[in-house]
Amino acid sequence: MYAETERPRHATWLELFFDLVYIVAIAELGAFLREGLSLVAILEYASLFVLVWWTWVGFSYYADIFDTDDLFSQLALILVMFGVIIMSQTISQALHGGSFAFAASFLLLRVLYIGLALRGWYVVPGSDKFFTYWVTFSSLSTFVWGLSLFSPVPGRFGLWISAFMLEIAGIGIVYLVFETVPVQVSHFPERLGLFTILVLGETMLAVATGTTGIDWFVPSGVTAIGGFLLVVAIWWLYFDNFDERTIDRALGETRTHWLHMRERMLVYVFGHYFIFIGIGATGVGLEAAIEAVIAAHALEPIGRTVFAGGVAAFLLGSAICHRAMPTPLHDRLFLTRITVAVAVVVVILGVGRLVAPLLVTWIIAITLVALAVFETVHRLRTPESEP
Repeated sequence: MYAETERPRHATWLELFFDLVYIVAIAELGAFLREGLSLVAILEYASLFVLVWWTWVGFSYYADIFDTDDLFSQLALILVMFGVIIMSQTISQALHGGSFAFAASFLLLRVLYIGLALRGWYVVPGSDKFFTYWVTFSSLSTFVWGLSLFSPVPGRFGLWISAFMLEIAGIGIVYLVFETVPVQVSHFPERLGLFTILVLGETMLAVATGTTGIDWFVPSGVTAIGGFLLVVAIWWLYFDNFDERTIDRALGETRTHWLHMRERMLVYVFGHYFIFIGIGATGVGLEAAIEAVIAAHALEPIGRTVFAGGVAAFLLGSAICHRAMPTPLHDRLFLTRITVAVAVVVVILGVGRLVAPLLVTWIIAITLVALAVFETVHRLRTPESEP
């Protein structure tokens, strides 16, 4: 447990370096969706994103529990970084003829992760039982994933799903059943925030990529400005509610909110998946809108779906995550985010076909900017003690 006077932990230089390799993976995921742009591609994108993100969660959790400044951890994580790069290069064909290469690279990362988790038995005193169950579930999940190498498609994909669900069930059991779990000053919220910055960077890159190699003219320039404001609004909505000691405060919290402390922290961590996938999809939709402006044609229905759906996923995910914090998002702000998420989807899919891509972008941008302003003003006027 932490003391309020204790200095918060921050990511090490190695952890910051480690996160950078995931830029490659995020870029490959975005390219995968851009090249497909279909309902099937959206589902495939969501499936691959959760697997890639899950590798990051595992190693980031290891870094949160253990000291990553020792030589062993440094060399191990550097090896993992190379494995992530290899996995990134298999993403584009992971569900289309290249599933074996993706499964093999993912399995390599899983084996490295279990090796690091085993180290917990020797590093964290008094947590033998916790790590016994933790490593057991992780090993079973990895074993099922390994079996997928010997199974043809589509059975291979079924084993991937089974392995992932087994791991999720294991996490639920060890965190919700065990009375004692490893507790220390956590910097995991900061790591989640840094990953948010990485995904936002890819979305910002979409603004530049969409106008690369052309002469800027008024429509494309105005659309790019709208896209920039949209990204800034997303950043504001997320980080204006950021608390680097969220997990520490939850573990020390005695009050009862809408969920108990461990359930809230699981919701907080897992809810970030929707934040990340939403931001990533928003970037793809934004790039499609800019390209439609340049080509002087309407934004295709699937492009509007990805654009609006991405924004909605971010709003829903951030609303849930911020609601799960020890100081939860105010009732009015929570309901407003949910309402805006639904409204964006309904409006953009309903009337988006009747307006130019430039206006689609600006409708979304103005909506998010207005939401950010509303939340900021509300927060300044409302005492923090009010729910």
